[in-house]
Amino acid sequence: MAKETAKKMRWHKEENIDDGVLRHPSDLIEWKSFSERHPTFSAELRNARLGLASDGFQPYGNMSSNHSIWPVVLVTYNLPPWDCMKNPYFMMTLPIRGPKCPGNEIDVYLQPMIEELKELWDGVEAYDTHSKSNFLMHVALMWTINVFPAYGNLSGWSTKGKLACPCCHKDTQSVSLHNKLCYMGHRLFLPMNHPWRRNRGKVQKRKHNVSNNAYNWRKKSIFFRLPYWKSLKLRHYLDVMHIERNVSDNILSTVMNMVGKTKDTLKSRYDLVDLGIRQGLHPIEDGDNILLPAVLDAFSSNISRCVNVFEKKIHVLKRHDHHVLLQDIFLVAIRGLLPKEVCEPIIALGKFFKNLYSKCLTIEDLDILEAEIPIILCKLEMVFLSAFFDVMIHLPIHLAREAKLGGPVQYRDMYPIERYLRTLKSYVRNKGCPEGSIAEGNLAEESLTFCSRCLKNISTKFNKPTRNDNGSGSEGEISIFKKCGQPKGAASDSNRLPHDEFNQACMYVLQNCEEIFVLSAQGHANAELISLAVGPEPLVHQYSTFMVNGFRFQTKELVRKMQNSGVLVRGDDSDSNKEKQESLPIQVSLWDVAHLGRGYKIDKYGFTSVNTHCALNANEPFVLATQSEQLFYLNDIVDKDWLVAIKTNPRDLFNMPEVEDEALLNEEVYQQEEVECNILRTNDQETDIEVALQRDDVEPQTVLRTNDQENEEDDFINDNYIDVSGNEEAEEELLDDSDGEDSDYS
Repeated sequence: MAKETAKKMRWHKEENIDDGVLRHPSDLIEWKSFSERHPTFSAELRNARLGLASDGFQPYGNMSSNHSIWPVVLVTYNLPPWDCMKNPYFMMTLPIRGPKCPGNEIDVYLQPMIEELKELWDGVEAYDTHSKSNFLMHVALMWTINVFPAYGNLSGWSTKGKLACPCCHKDTQSVSLHNKLCYMGHRLFLPMNHPWRRNRGKVQKRKHNVSNNAYNWRKKSIFFRLPYWKSLKLRHYLDVMHIERNVSDNILSTVMNMVGKTKDTLKSRYDLVDLGIRQGLHPIEDGDNILLPAVLDAFSSNISRCVNVFEKKIHVLKRHDHHVLLQDIFLVAIRGLLPKEVCEPIIALGKFFKNLYSKCLTIEDLDILEAEIPIILCKLEMVFLSAFFDVMIHLPIHLAREAKLGGPVQYRDMYPIERYLRTLKSYVRNKGCPEGSIAEGNLAEESLTFCSRCLKNISTKFNKPTRNDNGSGSEGEISIFKKCGQPKGAASDSNRLPHDEFNQACMYVLQNCEEIFVLSAQGHANAELISLAVGPEPLVHQYSTFMVNGFRFQTKELVRKMQNSGVLVRGDDSDSNKEKQESLPIQVSLWDVAHLGRGYKIDKYGFTSVNTHCALNANEPFVLATQSEQLFYLNDIVDKDWLVAIKTNPRDLFNMPEVEDEALLNEEVYQQEEVECNILRTNDQETDIEVALQRDDVEPQTVLRTNDQENEEDDFINDNYIDVSGNEEAEEELLDDSDGEDSDYS
């Protein structure tokens, strides 16, 4: 282990600050309770805590083959947040050979690793290259992170059937309808005094069947051989990434009525007949034809390359596309297109996932999320048909509770794991021995990684600048002489600013430099103040790209499909304590947001819109670079002359207390910084909600009676079993390296 890595293994104890905010696994309840149960283990801060992840992939690209390889990966959580989920710190312990998925027999392959983990728990002699001393190192496996099918293989609880939810266990509420299992009954998660618990007529009733005393157990997990495994509060975490993807896919395909994917099918209408609910949506038999009363209209929106407007289809969406759609774009699009009863729970569900993905969480925030998700799902039960509620729609009910134990999603998400699997897949050169190619390529990569850490004066992937690097700063007594941020690309020829713009830029810089007034009052004139009195040259260079504060800004004239030109500058009343450190002025066009209702507005869902015909009538076209934050605009469906402003956050920075001048890389997936619970609150005081789903102004859909045996999609999306034969787009979706990368919004 390199000296720098050995020092980082101490970060969780020596440098992390416990201020009640969940930023790192060491802030978690599970971490702290484990330390209390095993004080000898926690006494040595260099003892390692690991997580285990496993998933399968097809190594042959687009070739027609069902071969599946399952690497088992260990994650080290002692490291800082910007390192612990990165490829160089992953450890591939073994690649489980194909050609078939190991299934419940995966324990056979895990036996050697379990024996080594038991030996490491007892302690092994290790050398600390940072302190240059020997010590007895212990290692503990804290939890596993897997996709939902692999969850069942590792835990021993089958994720199929009537008791598919491993968290609800034997109390899983499910009902079988036309060979499809539906999971509803979220009324049981409401408080005991909630009015919806008594309003049985509005929330669909559910049957509850328990098969036998074994429930859904298929085996006893091999992890119970570890002496501490039984005492863990939560041993296996649900994968939020795939849950969010399946929820988004269900909502998109149903709302847009995608043929072959929508949950509004003939079978789902007959489910309503069996349940005796929503008589207005029951199918009407007319001879050889069956009439399906019309429900909510679908809509089409141009979402880049994935949208077929004419067929009302969104295809080849990657997991990160679903992530952005569900949390931002789709929520804005449905406002004004769907009734309030439909919009409200969908928007609330999207904001639930957005808040859950925050980099910083608190127990109070998670208590609010945990209280609101049952209300959201109950409202969805009042809107969507029974077939909509597969097990993946049910699982969000448990995510807030798991976040209390496991902390921010980024440390137990499959985004970095699947990117790592993509790297392993690229090692396959010999199609006859793919596992050997992966082992050889991984060994070469680890060797190069170790050598790279010993090279100080050569550019490697460990010392190269980040994607949106601000550049090296320069020291100066006066803040306006400190350099922060850097342009990219070739500069235009020197241009002379007009006299008015030159004076405006100088005045804005001087007004935002507090040191000038302090030095003037003290009568102290240094070289920098004298240079400032002389004034700058009116010659400027123009760039199309500038990087500052972790953002990449680009001019509107630059031909791109991404939107990087939106600049957010906070007013004096929004953030009066904001420190201004940069004198480089940027010329922008500003909206007048001083008047609520005229220049900007905030709707009932919490979205902020700006009036495009209301520009700021002020003689200030410049802002300081460090005052700039980034946002992007979406067309407001409700008001055509307005744009909805969506705030973004830099992905390569963490909000860590007392951490300065350090790039904290986080390229996995876009996340907001903190929870915004003030705009998430749903109206849980409504005792009676009338949802008029039937449309009398639209002719019923007619289907032939012979179509009542149509093939509908009964299960959630399983990324491990995608048919990739002759389908390049499907293979790209299976393991795409751009999932969660620092790409820009479309």
